[in-house]
Amino acid sequence: MQTLLVRDIRAEHGPAWGEAVEYVLNTFSRRFRDVEDKLAVALEKALPAWSDKGGANPTTLLVKAFLWANGAMEAKASRQKRGDGEQLTSLNALVSDGEGDETELSALLADDAAPMPYDELAETDTKRQVDAMLATLSSRESMVLQLRFGLDGNEPQKLDKIALTLGVTLQAVSQIQKRAIAKLQEGKTE
Repeated sequence: MQTLLVRDIRAEHGPAWGEAVEYVLNTFSRRFRDVEDKLAVALEKALPAWSDKGGANPTTLLVKAFLWANGAMEAKASRQKRGDGEQLTSLNALVSDGEGDETELSALLADDAAPMPYDELAETDTKRQVDAMLATLSSRESMVLQLRFGLDGNEPQKLDKIALTLGVTLQAVSQIQKRAIAKLQEGKTE
């Protein structure tokens, strides 16, 4: 069957198309079902594209068209398998609440990727509390803690980098950090 198909294509469209069909058959016969059916669909798609593109590589066009046909036919087969009464519904479909109000289905479904409102509230509250605590420290102490622990939204920094930023020694930054943490722990502020 395959050699007959190759011979017919070669006779009708030339040797390059015969080689393209032979390549697709040899390459995809072991991997896919219904290769001849998909190849027929692929040829219907690739031949007009070849004439439009003025001599593009028939093998490349046919492989792309075959893979497209495979995907389209597998999707169709999958839809037909679902014919057991299961119905697809659009997320834009209106759903009635029984009291005359209608809402889009998408509005009723949870988005697992979206943050939960109470998580956002807790984060906002925590940030507000940290900002309030930092406001009780001197500006230098507050800056050291923000830079050291990334409280300003940036990556935490090492003491030596903070020392360079502030133009002080490493020991001075370490002392400022210790003093600020001690004040926060004891509730002492300036």
